[in-house]
Amino acid sequence: MNCRYHPKSPAGNYCSKCQRGYCSLCVNQRGGGNFCRACGGACTPLEAFAPSEIVEASFYQQIPATFAYPFKGNGVFMMAVGSLLFVLVNFISLFSIIFWVSILIWGLTVGYAVLYSQGIIQASAQGDGRGPEWPDTGGDMRSALLGACFQYIATSVFCFFPLILLLIFADRQQPWVYWCTWSTTVLGYLYLPMALLAVGIFDSIGAVSPTVIVPAIFRTPVAYLTTLALQALLVGLATGLEMLISMMLPFPFLPGLVSSAFSLYFLTVSVRLLGVFYHSNRYQIGWVNHA
Repeated sequence: MNCRYHPKSPAGNYCSKCQRGYCSLCVNQRGGGNFCRACGGACTPLEAFAPSEIVEASFYQQIPATFAYPFKGNGVFMMAVGSLLFVLVNFISLFSIIFWVSILIWGLTVGYAVLYSQGIIQASAQGDGRGPEWPDTGGDMRSALLGACFQYIATSVFCFFPLILLLIFADRQQPWVYWCTWSTTVLGYLYLPMALLAVGIFDSIGAVSPTVIVPAIFRTPVAYLTTLALQALLVGLATGLEMLISMMLPFPFLPGLVSSAFSLYFLTVSVRLLGVFYHSNRYQIGWVNHA
């Protein structure tokens, strides 16, 4: 991990409030400790970039605890506020007669979810299990949220770019197009979680490069496929619950509120899994000397 404000400098300090790493120039030293210049929070030294002699729980041993992670710290309050926020945003967008206003609202909402997810990934990657924190917007909320939304869209487009090309240019009457479409779809879904993890760790869209992603996948195939299987299960549960809630709660806005709460819960567990996967396999993945 490099310093937030000095990308070429390695981060030696981690602020749990900002959920970012900082170099020595970006912290204040007083009373024998380091404090974040951006928010004033106490910083903890990042672990040395060498295997620790402390025996850590394996990735598989930590999986059950990820389902309790959303309830730690500010998690419950954040999920409640987030659910209300998403319902309110959807309500406003329904009455927006200007297309670009609806797009802007959607972009801000996605950006908030991305910043929230990246905060969990970065904290989990450092072994921090204290629970979700509020997303850090760096003072300019609109720019931060729209920037995070663009980062997510760009990452997704890169992962599914071969599929997009097929859908646009290929002759769908040809038999090979069907198999290529399925193949590129599967490869895109295999690539996307690791790409999102890399972007979250490096805080750069350049991290989607195959030279970063492909070796990481091949170095941790079993743990990574386990993570993907669990995330697929979470998506299935979220979809099924959303359908069930809509049938059981035929009241205005209430199904959306409950569904949003469950969606935020499953999102939190899913990105926590990615962060725990990285922390448990960081030396095999090989980013530890660069992150």
